[in-house]
Amino acid sequence: IASDELGSDQVQLWFADPTTEQMGFHFPVGTNRFNIFSPTARRTADSYHPANWVLVYTRSGSTVQSVSDAAKVPLYDASSNVPGSLFLALTFTNQGSVGGSIVGTVGWTIPATTDLGYTAQYNVYQAVDAAGTQKKNLQSVYVGTNELVIPDGTTCSDGDYIVVYAANPNGESSQAAVVTPSCPTTTTSSLV
Repeated sequence: IASDELGSDQVQLWFADPTTEQMGFHFPVGTNRFNIFSPTARRTADSYHPANWVLVYTRSGSTVQSVSDAAKVPLYDASSNVPGSLFLALTFTNQGSVGGSIVGTVGWTIPATTDLGYTAQYNVYQAVDAAGTQKKNLQSVYVGTNELVIPDGTTCSDGDYIVVYAANPNGESSQAAVVTPSCPTTTTSSLV
């Protein structure tokens, strides 16, 4: 497990073979499922960087696959909790050449110390204010995706604000990160 897709602060998980009761760091070839048992903590080698990713490497003898070639899966805590508010730095520049339209890409950066364990996706909306009033769904993207191209045909009449919420099957964070206003050309940072 690691704090990011680059394998930062990674901690190796143990494999327990139920047929032989042997434990080790190496999973047998053909293993395509793994249960992480209690009391495994969801943390990395650096206590300030939570475990947000599972990385799976192949090994041949003493040679381990590179991080760039490893399989990567976001680590998600399937509890009944909704995500907490996240600190996201949002950017957006409206590239619309026609008045009243929103064209461009909204992007966000997540601090390295952010715990994404309860976040499965980001819901991106257009709203009439920073509080997310009358929000209109633009699209949802999975964790690991940090930008969204605003869909064609998006107009300012549905709101001047782009708001991003952390979400999972249990709901959304109580507050959104906000880029405002979206209709004029602008770049703004905001906290959720």
